[in-house]
Amino acid sequence: MNKIKTYLSLGLIAATFYACDSGTTAISPGNLPEDANIYKQILTSQISNNTFQVSNTENLLLNSRKVTKIVLENKNTGEVKSTQADYKTKDGKYLLQFSLSEKLDTTSSLNNFTVKYIFSNNSFTFIDSSLPTYKYPYPSTELYTKWDNFTTSLNKDVQDFDLVNNKIYYHPYGPVGLFQYTRTKSTNLIFDYSSGNYISATEKFVFCDVRNNFIYRYNIAKKKTDISKLVIPNGSNNMISGVDTYNNKLYVSTDGGKIYIYDFDLNLQNSIDYNNTGMYYLTIDNNIAYSIKYKEKIITRFNLTTNSFLNSIPFPSHDTEAIKIRDDKFFFTDYTKKIIGYFDISDIDNL
Repeated sequence: MNKIKTYLSLGLIAATFYACDSGTTAISPGNLPEDANIYKQILTSQISNNTFQVSNTENLLLNSRKVTKIVLENKNTGEVKSTQADYKTKDGKYLLQFSLSEKLDTTSSLNNFTVKYIFSNNSFTFIDSSLPTYKYPYPSTELYTKWDNFTTSLNKDVQDFDLVNNKIYYHPYGPVGLFQYTRTKSTNLIFDYSSGNYISATEKFVFCDVRNNFIYRYNIAKKKTDISKLVIPNGSNNMISGVDTYNNKLYVSTDGGKIYIYDFDLNLQNSIDYNNTGMYYLTIDNNIAYSIKYKEKIITRFNLTTNSFLNSIPFPSHDTEAIKIRDDKFFFTDYTKKIIGYFDISDIDNL
């Protein structure tokens, strides 16, 4: 199994909420006599494993000090926080300043909230919104890194990734291939190919899905690909749906219902029936294969010893995509938040 020797140390990102006293009259945000965009000018962020914060942007400028109080309501928990309005002058107007924090509902991957602006005449305007989080339901969840810490302006999004020592290998969306990022060093394109979705890395090799039916082996020491293998026959409608390395073997799942097992020289060793309709990505730990189902927002688990599915588990974040288990940590990407997060694999035992 690949070992992670160095973790990037960064802070979390997440959500906030707000509400208001009863007995006031709502004004539709679109019908405000002025400052019609007041309801849009907020920032939300997750500031710890179980807390989110909402605050103003620097564009929340008013013609008068008409907002007297701001209220945050967490619709998931029913908790309400409020603060008195504070102002400073900016560009001849009044910048409304506030910051409210509230506990996240850690039993859900989506927190719903309302922010209300209370005016001096006791009328108010409000916004309803929601924020996907990546805490639920694994208590040890932490941020590993943000994508923009290692991606470049030409490849801002990560489709699949792997972690080896202090390196991140990743394949971005689009017609460009395999990148390597070494901590404190630059990001480099090391293998250019036009299409494919999945990768898996070891200390010596990176295995890449190319055109969804070939596997190419990139030799890190030689800095080039040295072996390729046709996994799915030409003309077949089946496609590669995930790759991972485990116990010195390469596992390749296909949407045709198979996991093919190769040695690292891409010699076929075995195959397993894997009825994985609608399942993507692959990572293996303790002889259990994990894949994801986007629509259902679940991670499937398949016992490779008994060739049977176990109970599925929830996504660790609302928009989970790529997954890898390394060094007893379950790593995942969130394609909306543009992050790699992780939690202890032992968290699954407590679900």
